[in-house]
Amino acid sequence: MTLEHETYLDSRDVESRIEELEAERDEFLFTDPTEEALVEAANGGDEAASAALEDYRLEREDSAAFKLLQASWEDSESGLELNALVSLRGEVENNSSEWSHGLTLIREEVFVDHIREQEEEDNEALDSLEWWISQAIDWDKVAETLKGDYKSVKFQGETYYYLG
Repeated sequence: MTLEHETYLDSRDVESRIEELEAERDEFLFTDPTEEALVEAANGGDEAASAALEDYRLEREDSAAFKLLQASWEDSESGLELNALVSLRGEVENNSSEWSHGLTLIREEVFVDHIREQEEEDNEALDSLEWWISQAIDWDKVAETLKGDYKSVKFQGETYYYLG
């Protein structure tokens, strides 16, 4: 699952994707038979194995081979996607406290349609108008006016709007 070029992004879906990619990264970087044996022994209560596991991980993560492996993953499609999603999350979280509660990001190209649909669903006054009057509403102007309530963020070369 990739979130690139989606019309709407839900922050909860972004979080789920970040978790998937972090698990993929960890499996790629840390799956190692020696480490797995040490983890198993450490989980069994072997204190010496716990200490050996910690030393093993420190040595491994400091090695040139591990650094090359890490760089390889970061340059992969999944690594680049993870970096982009983490950056998106950071930028939006700086401007909105709603990220963890489920925030919808609306792609710029559908913003006018989104506003029209929201207003038609939520506004009883529009229901009482004659159909021809509601057809005369300039939704581009309405959306432009309401953009003041929204913040924008760039993601994968696209602009998304969200309530800030």
